[in-house]
Amino acid sequence: MPRLSIRLALAATTCLFAADAGAGDLEEEVLIQLEELGSPRLADRQAAEGALVELVGDAPGDAERVLELLPAANDSIPPEVQAALQRVRLRIERGLAQRATAASRVTIQVAQAPLAEVLAEFSRQTGAKFRDNREAFGGDAVKRPVTLTLKDEPFWSAVDKLLDEAKLAIYPYGDEGEIALVDREASAGRRSGAGAYAGPFRFEAVSLSATRGLRDEGASRLDIAIEAAWEPRLRPIALSQPMSALTVTGSKGQTLVPRTPEQSIDLEASPGEQATTLTLSLALPDRQVERIEKIAGQMTAMIPAATHEFRVEQIGAAKLPIVQTFGDATVTVSRFRKVNAIWELHMRLRLAEAGDSLASHRGWVFQNKSYLVDAAGERIEHAGFETTMQTEGEIGVAYLFDLAGGDLLDFEVNEAADAGKPADAGEPADAGEKENAIDPKDLTWVYETPTGVFTLPVSWELGPIDLP
Repeated sequence: MPRLSIRLALAATTCLFAADAGAGDLEEEVLIQLEELGSPRLADRQAAEGALVELVGDAPGDAERVLELLPAANDSIPPEVQAALQRVRLRIERGLAQRATAASRVTIQVAQAPLAEVLAEFSRQTGAKFRDNREAFGGDAVKRPVTLTLKDEPFWSAVDKLLDEAKLAIYPYGDEGEIALVDREASAGRRSGAGAYAGPFRFEAVSLSATRGLRDEGASRLDIAIEAAWEPRLRPIALSQPMSALTVTGSKGQTLVPRTPEQSIDLEASPGEQATTLTLSLALPDRQVERIEKIAGQMTAMIPAATHEFRVEQIGAAKLPIVQTFGDATVTVSRFRKVNAIWELHMRLRLAEAGDSLASHRGWVFQNKSYLVDAAGERIEHAGFETTMQTEGEIGVAYLFDLAGGDLLDFEVNEAADAGKPADAGEPADAGEKENAIDPKDLTWVYETPTGVFTLPVSWELGPIDLP
């Protein structure tokens, strides 16, 4: 296909961004490089792929913008160009995931500044949200002036110094993407120096207990509870710490061994959580070991890619199944039908490189937003859901919607030969019901999901820690 034809085909899919005042030169440059993807010369095509990735630069906002400007697959774009777009999208998303593992940085110099202003500046520089919850928890909400000087300080080191200065602690169950602050207990020690930092993660040993089995020596153990916290922006799906990737050294160079070296500690992160606790169970060391000099671990973090919004217009009149793909994610809507008083929407999410994200750690899928939008633009949230199928790379979910009598159209779509053919309409509603009924053909289904999941290594180290 000539490059001019490709430019026209791609422009048709990206023209909606031209009206966006924020698009500007970036939108035009993306379109130029998209045209080059159709060049007959291999060198030009490869250069265009590289140029699209380089447009991302260092600003996360630009990366997300470029991803938005890349057109979705359609019949007017040649297969080889679609394959190139997929490679570009994957490289950008991997770059975003890699960038997510670098700590945010804080630079600030204030003297006797109001706490609220300092928190606002932290938010501006890092994107993290902070909430002063002292009063809500019965604490003293009196103004606390802050004096603090930080220069290019990593996120958690900066937060620790701020909280020490303001005599505050973190409430671990704040809203999603938010760090809630409360008064610090009088018995609590300083945060600075108590933890170790690994990119956007903070690790701290919070308790240690030794148990000696008097009847069964095999019950003897040394348990170390370690809190792993992360920057709110990270939103990890799961953390995994294989005991085989753990090294514990005693005060005289002894190696302390895990009780179950074949075990892996796998923890899912729930929305709103900013931290989780790993309990490392070791064989009880000899009494000659007075302290742990060092604990070093190699953890893996499962990080979601950028979120994409899938939309199906006029879902009640659509010919199903409908398949949409963006990035590594493919969403299939197979059925939208009324069962008794409830409408069921059956969909499937498939990831090209799912890893364990849909097998062992699929809880994140159930946090994806799924809702209907009526003709007036009002959202209709689902009333519940159930899992309909699951494989290593795909999961099916049936979302339930109460449309308050919306039975003017009643389609039941078959996934086989009759796909897309409307079934017989249900019993017509009486006049009173029609006044308040929602017409399903006017509804739009919206589904928001990460377009991929990446597993990234996190190396951490703590110590020394005195034994009891």
